[in-house]
Amino acid sequence: MIHFRSDVAVLGAGLQGAGVALELARRGIETTLVERDALAMNRASLRNEGKIHLGLIYANDTTHETAFLQLRGALRFRAILAR
Repeated sequence: MIHFRSDVAVLGAGLQGAGVALELARRGIETTLVERDALAMNRASLRNEGKIHLGLIYANDTTHETAFLQLRGALRFRAILAR
């Protein structure tokens, strides 16, 4: 068994997990990022299902609200990804 001495453990080094871990560490919170794969972002974040999209799969939403919701959510990651 491996023991970590940190305040927070983030499970999964996909796009969201890696972003959350980096942001927490940037704020001075001791963080451990745990990933079962040898490489970060090598699973869901590498495949189409894990990529940020603009809601284009919601073709029945004629109001485009779903697309705008997805876009607003994706843009919130901009600052984290830029760092």
